[in-house]
Amino acid sequence: MRELFFSVPIFYFDFKEHKQINKKLKKIILGWKDKEDSLQRSNVLGWHSKVKFPEEVDFFTSMINDVQKEIYLAEEYKYELKVDSMWAMVNKKYSYNKLHTHPGCHWAGVYYVQCPPKCGDIVFRFLEPRQSFPQPIFKKNTNELQPHQWETVHYEPKEGRVIMFPSYLGHEVEPNLSDKDRISISFNLIQKEE
Repeated sequence: MRELFFSVPIFYFDFKEHKQINKKLKKIILGWKDKEDSLQRSNVLGWHSKVKFPEEVDFFTSMINDVQKEIYLAEEYKYELKVDSMWAMVNKKYSYNKLHTHPGCHWAGVYYVQCPPKCGDIVFRFLEPRQSFPQPIFKKNTNELQPHQWETVHYEPKEGRVIMFPSYLGHEVEPNLSDKDRISISFNLIQKEE
């Protein structure tokens, strides 16, 4: 008998009114980018804002706090998740984000403000001890493997989509091969006792 354990949940949501929301967010983020130098984190060639968002985006923080209820209910948590920190990213052509995690929080997420075709997928990698050991060779092609055999999971960015995942889940962003900037907002969520 075979049993499968330790699955990793990833949630995504599409905001219906994203065109108006993104227009407002894009103006705020690009204005911010013009005034501040980039932080250096996982970003390579791209701009990374300060981790403290301006008050003018409180409406967006509230939106994320609302959609986290899906995680709270599905995972049967005792306390809801709340946005603890948030930052913006502007990735020009050829910029990308190196493999990283988000320590110090329960969940992390990304929201896509502008994502032209070929701007780079977010790629999830489950960082675990087995990576230090020899990996099996399967009979099947990669696209025929079962989910527990996958090494990576790709999500193509979509404007108005938020993707939320456990903070320990390794992730990176492929290079932007578009001539247009990829603009996104990332955030961390923590459980707060009520």
